Amino acid sequence: MCLQRHIVPMLSVSVDFYVRVFIRVYTAPGECNRSPTKLSYVYQCVGCESFHFQPLARAIPSKNGSNTRFMPGRVGKRIN
Repeated sequence: MCLQRHIVPMLSVSVDFYVRVFIRVYTAPGECNRSPTKLSYVYQCVGCESFHFQPLARAIPSKNGSNTRFMPGRVGKRIN
């Protein structure tokens, strides 16, 4: 990422025909790399209304703790 910034939505307001979103902008390279680990897809069952989160990415710390690897998220557990 070239600018190393990320945003955090604080408040969203919908009035009549427009939407306004208030955000806070942070400049932190480390947190910018971690932002995909906080996002997920939500799958909801039509029959029983249960839901499942599938993360977009996961962070794997190294053994010595100095570096963190980022990998794609795993597909959810299979339910029989």
